[in-house]
Order: sequence, then structure tokens, then C-alpha cells
Amino acid sequence: WAPAGGPSLPPMASVTTLPFSLDTRRVVVRVTSGEEIEIGRTEGREPAVRMARETIRLVEDAAREDTWPELGDRFLRPGAIVSIDVQRADGAA
Repeated sequence: WAPAGGPSLPPMASVTTLPFSLDTRRVVVRVTSGEEIEIGRTEGREPAVRMARETIRLVEDAAREDTWPELGDRFLRPGAIVSIDVQRADGAA
């Protein structure tokens, strides 16, 4: 669910449908508290970079509209976002 007219993330593949390999990547949003919020996982760097760029556009659109984007199961104040990172998955998650 997203507020009427508010930005929301496009549907992404479920974490359980993506097998772990040496090239599995996580896309995470890091907030001012240091917490990392995982947005999703992909197989390979390029799809992860695309996911990260889509998330950046979502945050920028929300900031222009003076709303909070929905990232994962949370609404975040755009000013609380420090970075959007593409990381190699370690297999532990």
C-alpha cells in the first residue's frame, strides 16, 4: 500500500526466489542511525545497480513532492537517508 499519489517501489523479486551465489548482491539503504534497510537482492552487479538507481529516483521524487518514500516495509524521511549501497551478499542472510 502507498498513499494516493505518493511514490512507491516497483515490485521486486522475493529474497527467497534468488539463490545465493558468489555474485549475489544486496541493495541497502543506510540511515543516519547507522541502520541498514535491505531493499532487495539480485544476481549480478548490473541488476543491483539498476535497483539502487530506481531507489534513488524514488527518494528524489519523494523529496520533490515533500513526502516520505516507502522503502521495504517502512516510510523514511528523505533527509534520514545517508546512502544507498550495493554490497556483495555474504550468504549468512
